[in-house]
Amino acid sequence: MSSFRKWFIQRFSPLQQLLILGGAVRLLSVIFSKGFGWHDDHFLIIESSQSWVDGYDYNDWLPSPDAPDRQPQGHSLFYPGIHYFIFLFMKWIGFNDPQVKMTFIRLLHALWSMLIITYGYRIAENYGGKKAAWYAGIFLALFWFMPFVSVRNLVEFVLLPPVFIAIYLLQTQKRGWRDFLFAGLWLGIAFSIRFQTAFLVIGIGIALLIARTSFKNILSFAFTFLVMVFLQLL
Repeated sequence: MSSFRKWFIQRFSPLQQLLILGGAVRLLSVIFSKGFGWHDDHFLIIESSQSWVDGYDYNDWLPSPDAPDRQPQGHSLFYPGIHYFIFLFMKWIGFNDPQVKMTFIRLLHALWSMLIITYGYRIAENYGGKKAAWYAGIFLALFWFMPFVSVRNLVEFVLLPPVFIAIYLLQTQKRGWRDFLFAGLWLGIAFSIRFQTAFLVIGIGIALLIARTSFKNILSFAFTFLVMVFLQLL
C-alpha cells in the first residue's frame, strides 16, 4: 500500500473518501461537460429561464394578455424558476458570458448531487452494513454516467437528492413524527421538480399503511407533502 493511499484511508472515513472521489470526478465533469446534452436539459430548463430574463417566453409557458390561462402542460415552473432567479442575479452583477453562467450552473448541480452519495451510502448501510454501503457509494460516486448526469439540468436526476433524504428519514430505527414531517417536505420538493414523483409518493404511502405506521406519523408525512403540492399548484 502506498504511503498516500494509507494516509488517505486512515485520515478519512469511508463516506468521506467517497465524497472526495465523487467530488473530484464531478469537478472534472463541471469543466469538460460543456454544451448540449439532451433536449430536456437545455430547452426545457435553460432556454426557458434565460428567455424570461431576456424579456420573452421561449416555451409559451407564462400567462399573457392574449392567453391569461396559459401554463406549461405536464411541467413544473419550480426548477426553471430557480434558474430564472440565478440568471437574473448573474445579469445584475454583470455575468453575461454563457460559458461562465453554465459553468456555475454545473458546479451547483455537482454540489447538489453529492447528497446522493451521502444518503445512498447511509441507506445501504442501514440495510446491508458497511461493505454494502461502500459498494453502493462507489457506484453512486464513480459509475460511468453518474458524474456526467450529475451536472446536467435533467429533472429526473435533480429530484434524486430529496427522494434519497426522504427514504433515509423513513427507514431510521428511531423515527418519530418529525422524521415523517421532513420526509413529506423533501418528497414535496421532489414533486415540485417533477410531477411524476407523485407515483413514488403513492407507493411510499401504501408501504407505510402496510407497515401499520401510526396515524400521527402518516398525518405528519401527508401534511408537509400536501403543503408543498398546494404551494406548487397556486
